[in-house]
Amino acid sequence: SIGNVTATPSTAHYGDTITLTATPAEGYNFTSYTVTQGTTNIPVTNNNTFTMPDGDVTVSATFTPIDYAVSVGNIEHGTVTASKTTNAQVGETITLTPTPATGYQLGTLTVKQGTKDVTVTNNTFIMPAGDVTVSATFTLANYTVSLGTFTHGRVSATKTTAHYGDQITLTVTADDGYKLNALTVKQGETTVEVSANNTFKMPAGSVTVKAEFIAIGYSITIQSATTQDPKSRRRH
Repeated sequence: SIGNVTATPSTAHYGDTITLTATPAEGYNFTSYTVTQGTTNIPVTNNNTFTMPDGDVTVSATFTPIDYAVSVGNIEHGTVTASKTTNAQVGETITLTPTPATGYQLGTLTVKQGTKDVTVTNNTFIMPAGDVTVSATFTLANYTVSLGTFTHGRVSATKTTAHYGDQITLTVTADDGYKLNALTVKQGETTVEVSANNTFKMPAGSVTVKAEFIAIGYSITIQSATTQDPKSRRRH
């Protein structure tokens, strides 16, 4: 029910003055009364009374929903938008869309009517009978540095769990007789730039490190043969 009406008295005689009282439900305002005797409208005064006619009457009232505001507070590391920020009425479903900044993820999403918490489910809430304020926290997302399976060498990373923007240093150790041929870091299909000293900046996503080791080609140098001068031999 969006409201109810009472009449005092509820049973009357012709010419009696009847007083009407309207009680809107939470989130609604009273707008007007309608009093009818059959198809005839009975006028209602400004002080909510009418004069009883010579016959039974029917009383009804009109209630209208109150428009409330949905305010979004100052939020760091992301934004939140609401499907309605004005003209939100009690009982409406309001959808919130959180958008984290690069490298962040949604932590908490809170809606309050004054000091009272409003339940948020799957980023939606039911509008209460009052203005609300939306707040949110965004936290740094954790990403993974995955090291592949290496042949003829090893690679380690200063971090295997990292945040966006962290500097990661890779330590490459080749087996005896081998050397590093290629070192790559990829976020999905995207190649991440690796500096000359084997460091890279963590992107907003998990990465996989791959390394290729190849055998070192060693050279064999053969010196030319020498002969001894017979004259230089000792005589006995």
